[in-house]
Amino acid sequence: MESFYSTSVRIIVKGIVQGVGFRPFVYREALRYRITGFVCNTPEGVVIEAHGKHCEQFIKALRENFPVQARIDSMEIEPCESAAYTGFEIRESTLGLGSVAIPLDSALCLACQTEMDDPANRRYRYPFINCTDCGPRYTIIQTPPYDRVRTSMKHFTMCPECLEEYNDPTSRRYHAEPISCPNCGPKLTFLDNSGNMLEGDSIALAVEMLKEGKIIALKGLGGFHLMCDATSDTAVAKLRLRKHRKSKPLAVMFGSLEQLETYVSINEVEKSHITGSIKPIVIVDAQSETNHLSSLIAPHIQRLGVFLPYTPLHRLLFESIDFPLVATSANISDEPIMIRSSEIVGRLAHVVDGILDHDRTIINALDDAVIQIAGNRVVMLRLGRGFAPHTFALQHPTDKAVLALGAHQKSAIALGVKENMILSPHIGDLGSVEADGYFERTVQTFKRFYDVEPSLLVHDLHPQYASSAYALTQKREHYGIQHHYAHILACMAEYGMDEKVLGFAYDGTGYGEDGSLWGGEVMVADVHAFERIGHLKPFALLGGDKAIKEPRRIGLSLLFDIYSLD
Repeated sequence: MESFYSTSVRIIVKGIVQGVGFRPFVYREALRYRITGFVCNTPEGVVIEAHGKHCEQFIKALRENFPVQARIDSMEIEPCESAAYTGFEIRESTLGLGSVAIPLDSALCLACQTEMDDPANRRYRYPFINCTDCGPRYTIIQTPPYDRVRTSMKHFTMCPECLEEYNDPTSRRYHAEPISCPNCGPKLTFLDNSGNMLEGDSIALAVEMLKEGKIIALKGLGGFHLMCDATSDTAVAKLRLRKHRKSKPLAVMFGSLEQLETYVSINEVEKSHITGSIKPIVIVDAQSETNHLSSLIAPHIQRLGVFLPYTPLHRLLFESIDFPLVATSANISDEPIMIRSSEIVGRLAHVVDGILDHDRTIINALDDAVIQIAGNRVVMLRLGRGFAPHTFALQHPTDKAVLALGAHQKSAIALGVKENMILSPHIGDLGSVEADGYFERTVQTFKRFYDVEPSLLVHDLHPQYASSAYALTQKREHYGIQHHYAHILACMAEYGMDEKVLGFAYDGTGYGEDGSLWGGEVMVADVHAFERIGHLKPFALLGGDKAIKEPRRIGLSLLFDIYSLD
């Protein structure tokens, strides 16, 4: 039977295919099927030129056996002219405008975990061990394609042993851009809350403070965690008091799955995410009868946000600690996560007693993702590490670069370019110098990653939102969308709907097309327009925005509608 494919083909693979060991995987499959040609990273994706009589089996293997961290969105295959290659090679990356998905940060893999536990291995207890299946990606990239010279690892010169692994296509560390070892990689330091370096083993100093009920800041993949003993009311109360976080639940990191299961009840789907390759924070049911956590972790709530150590550094910490730890983002309330020890010293010195730091620079801040399982389906509560930036293919490619700037609270942005839409990680609530600065840096990062200047800006109607104000100062085409209509459009997009729908949006206030605040809408809508057919009766907001944060003001306002002041 004649093969469907030519014996000489050009293949373009798009998706998450850079920084995940995809090229060495292609190389190994090419050797397996005696294919000649080359593979290389380009701004459009991974380009493969393949020659040989087994091209069909080779392509089938690419579709079915790709690396665990990879994601194939599309595979374009077309015949090409035959060429007399003597073997198969991995070529250098090329630069230029593109739409390739950004590689995502992932948790420590089992192979690296095994190595760091082996006293005979040269990376034994190394806090920055990684390979193409795990470690930092987005958080260390300056600009794609994802090569070491365009990451914060460019400041660390590989030793001969690491360089040999890096250049060996059969190694799982082939072009693992953050590759390093104790001889050539980042170093740990431990600081007091004034920024002075303390002598001694950094991890031992951190462990000592935690056992004493103190609070430390630990530099993770995308920013600092604030950590303390999760079983101690005193430690947790101190953290809440110092951080001015009265009752908002705190995430808890457990040393192992066995320890975690003594505190919470989880099903198999929840377990698969807790132990998987990302290890996000998962919201689960607490076991009240055996729960020895501090009652101040999640006051009056029988749910807990739990996760396991996802970096080698977190894991080393738990080697000497037998109790769970609060692990919450190091930030001022609703502001972005902090990524430099100087920020901790300058703004959180009153919160922490010590800082476990290292010298691998975080370029792009990234919070932990927070998910919840509902009906065996993942509900994303905060788009973060391992999931973001989230790239997906557009049903209808855009001929212009479109930048959506989001709203004021729970800020995030999205960029539509060519065939793709890219969603940013969670940014935070805008309105502070720090949050607005992080918002603008995220915009610049996306523009830099895709070498594009958006020609259309989409923003909320509210003229005083920081995101709207940004759009209005850019002196380019912009388009405002009513807040509740945007929510309905988002639901339609999630489920691939383009027909007319009856939409209900009850998410709080949104600036209306008539210049008043709308606060609960029923709309007949499609992708072109909406008709507002029902809404809450308007009432005064005593104190304006203060009423949104202090519901008692709304209650008083409604009473004034019925009763006189007397």
